[in-house]
Order: sequence, then C-alpha cells, then structure tokens
Amino acid sequence: MALPLRVAGVPRQEIGARVGELLDLVGLSSKADAYPAMLSSVLVNMFRSIPFIILLVAMLPVTRMIVGTTMGT
Repeated sequence: MALPLRVAGVPRQEIGARVGELLDLVGLSSKADAYPAMLSSVLVNMFRSIPFIILLVAMLPVTRMIVGTTMGT
C-alpha cells in the first residue's frame, strides 16, 4: 500500500500515517506487517484497486462534463 506513495515522493513519516489510517478504515490494522503472500487474494485485489477508485472519484466532474458535451446536454 505504501509503494505508490513512495514513488510519488511522499515522506516516510507521512506514508506510515496514511497507510495506518487506511488500514484502520478498512479494519485491517492487524495485517499491517503482513506480506501480500500472507493475505487472501480478495484483500490483495482490494488494495490494488484503491488507487483506481481514487482516480475515478477524482475524475468524476471531468467525466460528467465530457459525457454532457458528447450527449449534447
């Protein structure tokens, strides 16, 4: 979960805080030190989809504008 934040250059302390908050949010703080192989495939896939979901939510206003323009509304 921390890899995208590391790639983005987020400071380590902030990464730890963000990952901790996210794990608490989804009720998985007990799995904080687990490697992907130790987690179920459902959990791994859920974590993989989080950046995509955030991107979709962030793009929602733009998507509405594009769809509205395309449909002539």
